Formats: sequence, C-alpha cells, structure tokens
Amino acid sequence: MSRPENSYTVAEFAEALGTTKDTLLHYDRIGLFRPAYVAENGYRYYAPKQIWLFTQIQNLKKMDIGLRDIGAYMDTRTPVSYVELLHRQIEEARGEIARLYDMIDSMTLSLSQAEDALSGQDGFRTVRLDAVWGVRTRTVEEAFGKDFLRFWKRMGQQYGAFSNTLTGAVRMEEILAGIENGDQCDYLYLQLNPQRHPDAEIVRPKGEYLVGYHFGPDSALLETYGKMVDWAREKDLQFREYAYEEYLISQIAVADSRQNVTRILIRLRDGNAP
Repeated sequence: MSRPENSYTVAEFAEALGTTKDTLLHYDRIGLFRPAYVAENGYRYYAPKQIWLFTQIQNLKKMDIGLRDIGAYMDTRTPVSYVELLHRQIEEARGEIARLYDMIDSMTLSLSQAEDALSGQDGFRTVRLDAVWGVRTRTVEEAFGKDFLRFWKRMGQQYGAFSNTLTGAVRMEEILAGIENGDQCDYLYLQLNPQRHPDAEIVRPKGEYLVGYHFGPDSALLETYGKMVDWAREKDLQFREYAYEEYLISQIAVADSRQNVTRILIRLRDGNAP
C-alpha cells in the first residue's frame, strides 16, 4: 500500500501536534492510539480526523490521568462516562487551584513578616488592627504535645501550611505572673482567607494592640514582655486577655536562634491607647 492521500507520517504528526515520535510509537504499542494506516513496509500514517482524538488524549494526560486509566476509559467511553469524567476532573482541578491559592497566601504572609522583621523597627507603639481569621489548636496536646503532628499534618493537607505562619496566643495573666518560656502559649493558630475557607474563625480579634519586637531566642521572650509591660503601665494602658507572638524570623530563615525576630502583640482595652 502506498501512502494514503491526506495522511501524515509519524514524524509529521508528532511535529504538528507538539509531541515526539517515541510517544506516538509508545501509544501504538500499548493500544492507546494507533495510526489509521500501516503500510506493508511497516510505515505508519495518521489521518486528519485523528488530530482531535490525539489532542483529547493529551488533554486527559494534563488532567493527571494515567495512561492505563486513559486506555480503560477509551475502551469503554460513552457520552455519560465522558460527562462523569469531566465532572470529576473539574472538582479535582478546583481542589488543586484552592491548594495553590492557600500556598500563595501562606508564602505571601511569610514574606510580609520577614520583610517586617528586616525593617529594623525598634521601640513600642500602639496600633489598631483588624481581626485575623484562621484555624487554631483546641488542646494543649495539639499545640505542644502528642497531637501536634496530627494537627500539623491536617494543616498541610487542607491548607498548604508553612511552619513560619503559625502564631502563638499567650494569656497575659501568665505573662504577668512570669511563667517559664516553653509552656506559655495557650494555643497556636494559622491564618486563612475566610472567603475561601468557611471553616475559618476569628483567631485574633480586632482592636487596639501594643506592638513590640523581640530580637533573639524564644527563651528570652519574657525580657521583652517585661519591657513592654513597664512601658504600658507608664502610659496607664490596660491589658486584655491575650498577647500574640508572630515568629517573623525563625529556624526556617536562620540557623542561630540569636537572630530570631518575634513580633509581640499585646491586646489592650479599647479606648485606652494614646
């Protein structure tokens, strides 16, 4: 048989569709996509009508469907199964898009915090901050004990969490009592975009805050808290229940804990900040 009219060789078909000869030959061997014609000398030729079908197979690959599953689908395809396939892949694609958005949110927050730490701010000030939404630990075991790994795994799977986006919430009564560092956080939270996560709750209320920066290891945090408390008392500021520790520069950015930077936010009673 001579070359059929309006046909393409393997090389021509591969070049036109942005694939390789090896790919086409592999598809032929596994029965996924065979040429329309095979000459007596073994030369393979593809018909114009096969362009659309090959493109659809490649689209299925882009949906992260394996060749074996594509082959099974192609062998039994019906209009109903095609609709079901598209529904399933659209949902999976939406899930992947949401995961990527969460990762961007997390990295953007980490970038903002790192840049804030590098700005070299010193001293204390009062500011009014908006509420922060997210998810938080519910027990001491989730925050610091045996259940933390389970909590962190869930954060990673559901929200694309990065360790340097966690924030610690500390009871001011414990700070004022001078507790030892390491057991002081009441809970940890991860910030989330509430527009994409209906399960998000307010993890840091809006209001007036006393803001300061701690430079050095976590073991010395109480020293900075003490300075902030003294500063606040001089100005007759009243504290509310919680302070919040944002770990701007930590072990993900530096090997020496003496280079750590933590932003401390002590919530104040509304209306008393100067």
